[in-house]
Amino acid sequence: MAAEPSHSKIWLQKERPNIDLAHDMGQDPNSEFSHAELFVLIHIRIGEIMMKNKMLAIIVITVAGVLGGGILTLVIGLPSSPCAGITPITHSFTIIENLNGYNGSAYHPGSWLTKPWPVMNVRQCEMVVIKIMNTDIQTHGFAVDFYATRGTEVQGGQSLTVQFLASKVGQFRVYCNVLCSVHNSMLYGSLDVT
Repeated sequence: MAAEPSHSKIWLQKERPNIDLAHDMGQDPNSEFSHAELFVLIHIRIGEIMMKNKMLAIIVITVAGVLGGGILTLVIGLPSSPCAGITPITHSFTIIENLNGYNGSAYHPGSWLTKPWPVMNVRQCEMVVIKIMNTDIQTHGFAVDFYATRGTEVQGGQSLTVQFLASKVGQFRVYCNVLCSVHNSMLYGSLDVT
């Protein structure tokens, strides 16, 4: 009378059809697996299952966090801008880039905190429009901390305009983000927002 296959053998055969449980457990005299090797195989399989469960848990927690944050934002609302409801006044500046730096900054030695040049003063919630004119033949750059952090390149002989709303109060460095022959004299400008 033949023995019926155990449930564990059927389960294992579904997962790995070419494995014989009796053979794997060392009950078969021709078994190639020792008990230690079988323990390692079982340990690896359990580890795979646990890893899948950890990944699932991480995904569930991440999705719950994103959804929870979205719901919280809807309930509480986003913080309003300090300039909400205010019609901004436009404040315009012109920066000339050439061998003299920014607006002659090569002749104004100093540092950004102690003696910046050029200085642009605005009030919070003003629209800042800066026209940058490169009158040199080499490329120069222009960047403003917080407001124009990526900066921009201005090719020789070209002009461009940078515009932003001065929503944050503080002193922000204005600087060249492109290496050039007068780069060191173009690092100490300042935008002062009060």
